[in-house]
Amino acid sequence: MRNVLLSLVAAAIFCLFSPAVLHTAPDATPEIRLLAKVEPLQETTALTAFDLAISVQNAADLGGFEFDIVYNRATAQITGITPRSFFGQAGQCNSSTVRCAAGLGPAHKSDRSRSGGYSYGAAAAANGSGLLAVIHIQTTANPDSLTFTIANALVVNSQGTPITQNVTLQLSRSSGAQIFLPMIDR
Repeated sequence: MRNVLLSLVAAAIFCLFSPAVLHTAPDATPEIRLLAKVEPLQETTALTAFDLAISVQNAADLGGFEFDIVYNRATAQITGITPRSFFGQAGQCNSSTVRCAAGLGPAHKSDRSRSGGYSYGAAAAANGSGLLAVIHIQTTANPDSLTFTIANALVVNSQGTPITQNVTLQLSRSSGAQIFLPMIDR
């Protein structure tokens, strides 16, 4: 069991840092839909912490996800990601009886941060629609507004195979104040 867990962790970390994994097979027609942009409705002051929510719709056997969030890193910083119960139990977890979940990242680049999560264990992977994780943000300057755009999404099933049909990832303010751009098919 320990070797399986270590293999899952190693595969998840490899996916997080390997851009080559993001390409689907040439014969696959990716249809992952992204609601791609969220902006705060009111002015955000310096050194304010807030959360963004990443949700999924139409998931089937969802075992992992990762994506880039493109934003102005001079005015904000992604400080972490916390999986939610829809995706699996975070923290201390007995994978022989329940589905466990862990966050990945953030891995920072000049204009984006890569984040994600993976789940493992005896229970079934996520199905349907729900909140996958909460992304924690800390502002570092006094911006008039902040824009976060999701890009380069990868969603995999519990076996690690990319899911390319009918899945929608949605990024929103955790407080419920949401503004979305039109859906983007990829």
